[in-house]
Order: sequence, then C-alpha cells, then structure tokens
Amino acid sequence: MKYNKGKWSQGCLLINSNTRRWSEQERRYADDAEKKRVFANFSGADEGRLRVGICVCTNLETAEGDARRIAACVNACAGIRTEALESGLIKHLLDDAYMMTLNPLLPNPQRKQDMTYLGKPVYEEDFEEQS
Repeated sequence: MKYNKGKWSQGCLLINSNTRRWSEQERRYADDAEKKRVFANFSGADEGRLRVGICVCTNLETAEGDARRIAACVNACAGIRTEALESGLIKHLLDDAYMMTLNPLLPNPQRKQDMTYLGKPVYEEDFEEQS
C-alpha cells in the first residue's frame, strides 16, 4: 500500500504578497480553514506550492485538534510499517518502557500516569490539555 512518506503538517495560512493584501477578517477565515487540513511536503519556502493535500477534518468541535494529531502521529511513526502500527506496537512499547522504569527499591516508584517525555505527560487519558 502506498502513502505519502514526506513530513505531514497541519495547515496554516502563509503570509505572502497575496495574503498581505487581504483584510484581517479574510486572513482569519482562511487560517481557520487551513488549520482543519493536513498536508504532506508543506514548505513555507515554496509558499506551499508543492504541498499535497491529505485530508480535511470536518467535525466542527475537533477539526483543528484532529488535524494536528493526524500530522503528529504520522510523523512520530515515520519508518514504522503500517502492519506493525495496526498490531498495537506503539502501545506495547510504551508499556514495556514503563515496566523497565519500575524500581521497587525507590521510595516513590513511578506510576504509569506520571510518565513524561520532554516534560509532557505520555498518556493523554491522565491529563487535560491546557489551552
């Protein structure tokens, strides 16, 4: 099965000679629409000309978050076969990483919900995103 292997990203309005002439309201409307889209090979250097549209998220309440998450997941899983992802590999690896950090000799052993990466919680069901 083929898929776009380039870096994926959530859309955003590029400010260029064209969009600079738009009103603030037009720019805000276009930026809101772009944030609901996912692109591959997006680059500001070519003003997005080579980007490939992947999807448009349509749920009014979650579209921007869905687009951001889709792009983040695809980029995080780059190089991992789709079949491995479908088998639950990532969750399994996270569980293994957690088990390897357990140390019964520590006074306060690590709890799964306390796992962090770059200062952010790993398991999303254990925290609410700050807006």
